[in-house]
Amino acid sequence: MISCINPFDSSLRWGTSTPGAPALILEDLLAMLHQPAVGYSEELERETWEAVAGGYRAVLAVDRPSEPHPAVLEARRAACALRAAGDPPPGVTRPGAYLQRLGAKLDDLLASHLDDVTGGLGRLRGTSLLEGVAGAWERYRGACVAMQGVLRTLGFSQPPCEREFGLWASRVVDSRLAAALVEAVAESRDGPFEGLALVKSVNGMLRDVGAYHATFEEPALGDARRHFAEVAEKGARSLDLAAYAAAVEGAIDAERRRWAGMGCRQEARPGEGIEALARRQLIDGQRDALLPRLEVALARALDGPGGPAGFPPIYRVFRGAEWARAAMVRAFRAHLKAGIDSIGGAPSADHLRGVWRRYGRTITEQFCENEQLWKILFHEVSASAAGGGAGGRAIKEGEGLVGDMLRTQPYLRDDPWGKGLPDELIRLIAGHTCGQFRPACSPWRPGGLDSRAQRLTARMVNSDWCRAISDAGM
Repeated sequence: MISCINPFDSSLRWGTSTPGAPALILEDLLAMLHQPAVGYSEELERETWEAVAGGYRAVLAVDRPSEPHPAVLEARRAACALRAAGDPPPGVTRPGAYLQRLGAKLDDLLASHLDDVTGGLGRLRGTSLLEGVAGAWERYRGACVAMQGVLRTLGFSQPPCEREFGLWASRVVDSRLAAALVEAVAESRDGPFEGLALVKSVNGMLRDVGAYHATFEEPALGDARRHFAEVAEKGARSLDLAAYAAAVEGAIDAERRRWAGMGCRQEARPGEGIEALARRQLIDGQRDALLPRLEVALARALDGPGGPAGFPPIYRVFRGAEWARAAMVRAFRAHLKAGIDSIGGAPSADHLRGVWRRYGRTITEQFCENEQLWKILFHEVSASAAGGGAGGRAIKEGEGLVGDMLRTQPYLRDDPWGKGLPDELIRLIAGHTCGQFRPACSPWRPGGLDSRAQRLTARMVNSDWCRAISDAGM
């Protein structure tokens, strides 16, 4: 049986054979049984090639080859005749050598066809080029599908026409094709674009043939960089941070829509996705210009309403930047300490309850329930209560300051085991039970809590947490 080689893989050079031959379809087997008992001859090989070439030319000349195409049926009949003739006798030509000759001729035929396509595409630009490439792909793939039965009958494996076409796309039209893709979707930033379906189709074809990254993603990333640079340049001339944050969100959303409409991955390579580009160019790249404006916006957010749009839109854009998060934490902590210090003297539980509610509302309304800021607020208020003795009174009252804090603080409200409780609160409870915080009389030592402290603490957290603390011998 003739070895199976791949006529579309130029790396094999038609001299390398693959062990084993593909199974013949039933109709080809029946056709071979009815062939006249003639042996191999050069004339038979020539006739077979002419039939195969005629089949390819016929199906390449039409958009959608009819099934079955008469030229393809003639090529299959000729292939059955050549296959039925068997290997040539020793001394005439080595077994399978005629497959190498047929494969080389197929290479030349398809290369000639793609060269003709290239010539026709040379004058096209933009959407017309995309339509031409899409049409060439459909015609080429249709020919490969129509003729694969003929090649299988001859002993060839199923041709990977996608790879062959991908090599052509990368070699011949890669830069212009990528530019046409980027140009065709530019309108999608401002509204729907009718050509997106065509772009997505061509981009999917490029991905199928392995030319996707080389021909498209780099120019698309370059276009995204230019888009972000334009937004950053305009933002540098404006003093309105809220407007700049809205422009950043709009630019990112526009790029997401464009890339989705093109069937493109939103991260072409590690660190080069839409989000990474936006953060580097629009936020981190503008740090020196943006930090003073962010400090002003933070002061407004902490003192009261942050303008018509408020601070949350700004927070959503900048919370991903480390330098911006650090600035927010510094501003919040300083404003909170100033608010507590402004009370003067030893703050009472009522005063601290007012601080808790005011800054808690600010975290909720302006900082999207940021957990780090909640913890800062909890620690500062707890520490102030412990220093002034108000915490002890609050615990003694049962439903006082600490109880309010535990009930209204999100990250502890959803923490029934109390794992997030700060040390200041432990000291408050211990100080109430023992009079002062000394390890020798701490309620967390072996032996558990006294019944009064356990009841009071249970009202603030829950009895399961108290039992866990007691059982752990803390």
